[in-house]
Amino acid sequence: MASALRAQWDALVSRAWPVWGAALLVATVNVFLFAFDRPWTASDGLRNWGDWVLTAAGLVRRPDLLPPWLYSGSLLNLGVLLGGAAGALCAREFAIRLPARGELVKGAAGGVLMGVGATLAFGCNIGGFFSAVSALSLAGFAMMLGLGVGAFLGLRYLLWETARRPHWSSGRGRTWARARRDASRQPLAGVLLLATLLVIPFAYAAAGHPQRGVFLLFGAAFGVIFQRSRFCLVRAFREPFMTGDAEHTRAAALALVVSTLGFAILK
Repeated sequence: MASALRAQWDALVSRAWPVWGAALLVATVNVFLFAFDRPWTASDGLRNWGDWVLTAAGLVRRPDLLPPWLYSGSLLNLGVLLGGAAGALCAREFAIRLPARGELVKGAAGGVLMGVGATLAFGCNIGGFFSAVSALSLAGFAMMLGLGVGAFLGLRYLLWETARRPHWSSGRGRTWARARRDASRQPLAGVLLLATLLVIPFAYAAAGHPQRGVFLLFGAAFGVIFQRSRFCLVRAFREPFMTGDAEHTRAAALALVVSTLGFAILK
């Protein structure tokens, strides 16, 4: 009995989930989130974090601003982070990784471009593309075209850098808190984190905010799915131009079909 349970546990947390299955789960969870309140988006929660920091610093005044622990978009994002951390801990994959200096610079530049794009498009690749296309919004299809062009241009830059300036991203990264495969308490920490996430909604309900805890659980579900499967919408746009591998592209298309059908039924 113990060996059978161990095998099931290993299949759940030790091996990567199939991308197509993760796509179905993402679409299904997004449909249920829409039925509960609204579709999934990420930039909305990030904007709340930025507004909260600027308000706390006295740079802007937003008397109607909800704190991050009560704002639905913020709780979704926090749930994604905690769910991803729980998935990594259960699989003994959690670590604090610092990439090479050039990769940090490119990451910061990419984040700036994403922030500008999300502001202009009133949504990120989740809310502005995935959920928008699922709702049959023309803005979502326009953003899909823009994401395709951006992925192509970004890949051309990476190829140029690899051929002409490879030293820009060279160097050694650093890793802390990596699990030892033979003796690690990361799975226990992951289970405790998941249990805590399940208890938090009861605390919100006791405080008079029952819906807020549910948003956290939805976000945690997304985080676990993405961490265990590595399903990525960016790869869906990049890989056809880079390697010709269309696994994530097909998975994203499947997720869009399922999510669109679910949204249509709800509307």
